[in-house]
This record gives sequence, structure tokens and C-alpha cells, in this order.
Amino acid sequence: MDQRREESRRSRLAQFTLDNALDFVYWINEDGRFVYGNYSGMKLLGMESETDNLMIMDVVPSMTAAQWKRAWDNTKQKKTWKVEFEVPIQGQKPVPIEAIQSYLQFDGREYVCGIARDQSERIKNRKELMESQQRLELAIEGAREGIWDWDIPTGKLHINEYIAEMLGYD
Repeated sequence: MDQRREESRRSRLAQFTLDNALDFVYWINEDGRFVYGNYSGMKLLGMESETDNLMIMDVVPSMTAAQWKRAWDNTKQKKTWKVEFEVPIQGQKPVPIEAIQSYLQFDGREYVCGIARDQSERIKNRKELMESQQRLELAIEGAREGIWDWDIPTGKLHINEYIAEMLGYD
């Protein structure tokens, strides 16, 4: 009896973990119908209800049934792969998504199981970093400052053209 109770507790804990994961966890069947989507996914999609009758084409309107079939076959063949796409959210700009999808069989049924993450913050941070690097490069160039960097573990020395000029190298 204690073993069954422990198995039940673990099963409930696993379901609770999936339901409350920060990333969008989902299962889709071969027809493109969502079998499961957690709370984070529904929030990301701007939906408040369960995934009942939700199709992949509802989430990614640019995807046709034929494209889903190719994606299903690709996932089934590769077993696991990464995919990037945008999800249009009503009244907002599309949300860039990165998903890792795996093909699974369970109880005689086939699924694509995915874990998706909103990439908006990562993309914003990358853009800000690139802009900051460009500003630094312009400031160094404008001031004609010599810059060097020694990577001690690798022994590599990085110098810019101005320090090379200052040291008499052409």
C-alpha cells in the first residue's frame, strides 16, 4: 500500500512540475492537435483556457497542414531537433520562440513533445550588447587609443592597430 501511495505522490509531483514549469511544455499528436500544454505555455500564447481542440496551425497561423506533416516526419526521423518560429499574439508583436522537440511513443500513441522558450529577452540583450560594442569601437577609433588584451590561459595577445602603430609596427 505504501508503494502505491508513493507512486501516486511521485506521479502528482511530476504533473505539478510540468504544469508549473517556466518554459512552455507541450505534446502534439500527429494531426497537429495539442494534447497537453502547461500554464506557462497558455500564458505565453495569451490564452487562459486549456489546449482543448487547439491545433498547431492556431498557434502558428503561417503553418499549413502540409508543413506540419513535414515537421512531424522530420521530428519522427531525427527523434530530437531544435526549431525557431514566431507566434503572433493578439494586439502585440510576434513572440520569437525557440523549441526543442522530441518524438515520443507512449501507450501505443505517438507525440511530439516540446519545450519552448520566449527568446525576446535574449534577442534584446544580444542587440544591446552589439550596440554597446559598436559604441566602444567608435570611441576607441575616434580617440585613436591603443588597446591590448592578453588572454593568459591561451597566451594569445590581442592588439588594435593604434597600439601596433604606437609600438612602431605597421
